[in-house]
Amino acid sequence: PTPSDVAALEDARLIFRNGGDLDSWRLPAVKAAGGKQNPVDLSNGAVLLERGLPGAGGATGATGDVDGGDETFNSHWSLDPDNLRSVALLVRDELIKADPARRETFRARTADYRDRVAGTDEALRACVKSVPEDDRAVAAGHDDFVYLTEHFGIETAAMLHASGGEDPSASDVERATKDARSGGARAMLVSKGEAGRLERAVAGELNVPLLELYGDSL
Repeated sequence: PTPSDVAALEDARLIFRNGGDLDSWRLPAVKAAGGKQNPVDLSNGAVLLERGLPGAGGATGATGDVDGGDETFNSHWSLDPDNLRSVALLVRDELIKADPARRETFRARTADYRDRVAGTDEALRACVKSVPEDDRAVAAGHDDFVYLTEHFGIETAAMLHASGGEDPSASDVERATKDARSGGARAMLVSKGEAGRLERAVAGELNVPLLELYGDSL
């Protein structure tokens, strides 16, 4: 964070954070700004998954911090529409506490937002339904799309990295490529701007398209 970011935190009446390792920098930044605010952790309103590949951890079924640590859960919870609808209620309630006079505005806007998320969910389900069930499998650079694939019934057959902050070994790449091939992966998913030589090489080896999606935008 820049000095102006810290100043903005100092002036804020309410601070939200995603939770987990995506914005772990925010806590020391708030402390640097004077520590007056206790940031609202939005992940407390979500059902979280452990980091890594589904089935090697998988869904925790827990709401909020898994085991209480920032590094233990997958931070990309916002790619699950159910989480977005749930967390919107948490945001609404915190805004009402901060500005009670505008409660009806917050309620109306939250209802509108939840409807929009439901519409997006429905459209994406229709899109997935158009893909034959046997073709609903992908490989991934790391675990940034697990919430999306789990929600919509798409199998993540393999991941090159356990998380975005790790570099895979040669054996990791070999294993992931083998798993992706045996699992019938039809595409390689990576976050926008994160497609490197390794991801392109594996997609080429599998003869599947490399799809760059926005890892934190439904």
